[in-house]
Amino acid sequence: MSSNFNVDEKEMVERLEFLRLGDEQRADLRELRPLFMEKREEFLDAFYGHLLKFDKLCAVLKDESTIRRARQGQAEYFERMLDGNWDEAFFELSIQVGKKHQEIGLEPKWVVASWNLYLDYWTREIGAYFKDTPEKALRCIDSLHKLTLLATSLSVESYYSKTMNRMQEVVASQRLAILELSTPVIQIWGGILVLPLIGTIDSVRTRQIMESLLERVVETQAEVVILDLTGVSVVDTAVANHLMKTVEAAELLGTHCILTGISPAIAQTLVHLGVDLGHISRCSSLKTGLKKALKRLGLAVRKAKG
Repeated sequence: MSSNFNVDEKEMVERLEFLRLGDEQRADLRELRPLFMEKREEFLDAFYGHLLKFDKLCAVLKDESTIRRARQGQAEYFERMLDGNWDEAFFELSIQVGKKHQEIGLEPKWVVASWNLYLDYWTREIGAYFKDTPEKALRCIDSLHKLTLLATSLSVESYYSKTMNRMQEVVASQRLAILELSTPVIQIWGGILVLPLIGTIDSVRTRQIMESLLERVVETQAEVVILDLTGVSVVDTAVANHLMKTVEAAELLGTHCILTGISPAIAQTLVHLGVDLGHISRCSSLKTGLKKALKRLGLAVRKAKG
């Protein structure tokens, strides 16, 4: 299902044909409008009276103003169902109903059950209204059931579509946060940045590494950057090339780069791939890399006397 649920004209026709909703059903439902207008408020009183018996629904229907707006919207929607004009605007309205339910936290189980309340009430009223013509009563009830199935399917599909869309947004946001956390550019001394790389590095993460590093270089005006590979177990051709480009980009900004923590396995891989590290400073460990960075800045760390 698409995260942006919609129904085109072809599908509208298909859905109506599949449910056998046509001119006869339009005529049947239009005959129910006088009954609906007469009994509408009575139905809504009974409907919301039943809903408010349940704590979870009370949490959604928070106050009188919320209930009043819900009643008004529901009355207008039901009246729209009975006018027999199930066009693009009607389909869109049904889709928006589902989106609204998702926004206010009204789960589909309550929505479907509520449609059952609707059908239960109006089935009885239609039977009484057409008591002298039972065949017409049955026909109108059948038409109402079909239209209710259409409305229910549209609103529930829309509900889950909007839920999926929000989940995708959350996942994307969390992924970005994880990428940022996995590429921390740390200023450990004035003019010195350290980027400790840990775990598997793919093409997406290497782009994030470059962006994060270059932003911090500009922000701090760092003179030395240490890229520590101690926590990286595998480097392929794409990653190696991207890391080299990252180093080149940092050096174009006037920053000296030092690679540290290159494992024997990564060293063999880089040699096998023919990656030229001749112009890049390298150290076996982060400790020696830090000493080299301090020395480049004319600094040194010594034990205090006494």
